[in-house]
Amino acid sequence: MGRLDKSFIVKPIYIHFDGLDLAGKTTTVDLFVKKAGGKWEVRTNTIVQVNPITDFANKLKKGVKVYDQKVLGYLYAVALLADIKEFHWPEVNTVQDSATLLRSLAYHTAMGNSGVASFLMKLIQTHPKFDASFILTASVEARLDRLKMREKLYPEQVSPGDKLVLENSELLLTMEASLVDIGEKYFDSVVINTTSLAPDEVIKKVFEHRKLTG
Repeated sequence: MGRLDKSFIVKPIYIHFDGLDLAGKTTTVDLFVKKAGGKWEVRTNTIVQVNPITDFANKLKKGVKVYDQKVLGYLYAVALLADIKEFHWPEVNTVQDSATLLRSLAYHTAMGNSGVASFLMKLIQTHPKFDASFILTASVEARLDRLKMREKLYPEQVSPGDKLVLENSELLLTMEASLVDIGEKYFDSVVINTTSLAPDEVIKKVFEHRKLTG
C-alpha cells in the first residue's frame, strides 16, 4: 500500500475526495498526498486555480449577512459555470479537495432550493470527470466523538459546519445521502464509511481501488 503504480500515470492524474464535515476528508487528503509520492497540487472546492466570482461569493458569505443562501447559491452556480468554461486538465497530478458542484447540489437539494439545484444539475454533463472519485461518510455518533476531540485538542479549527451534527443531524444526513447519490450516479464515486476506520485504514482502501492500481 502506498505509491501509485507508475505504469498507470500516462498523463497527470486528477483525483477527487469529498465528504461533509467530520467525515475525515481533510485528514485523508493530507495522507494521500503524503503517501502517493511525487508532486501533487491540491485544489479546494473550485476546479480552476483562480475564479474572481468565487472569491466575491466567499466574501459575501463570510461578511455581514446581506443575501440569503439561495441568492449565494445562484452566485456560486454562476462561478461554477465560469469554472467549467475555463477548465483545462491539470498539468501535474492533482487532488480535488471537495467539488463545488457536488457540495452545492447536495446542500440545495436538501434545503429544497429547487431553482438552484436545477441550475446545478444542468452543469453536470459538461463538468469534468475525475480519474477517480471518493466520498467519505460517517455515522452521527462517530462525528460527535470527533467533534469532542477537535474541540478539546484544536478548538480554533472547529467550524460552523462541524456544529451541524449537533444542531441538525437530520439535515446533515440528508445532505450526505444526496452527496452520495450524485457522486455515485454521475462521477462513479467510491463511498468509504470511515465510522470505524483509522486514517491509515481509509488510505489503504483508497489505494486498493482498481482505479489507482492500473
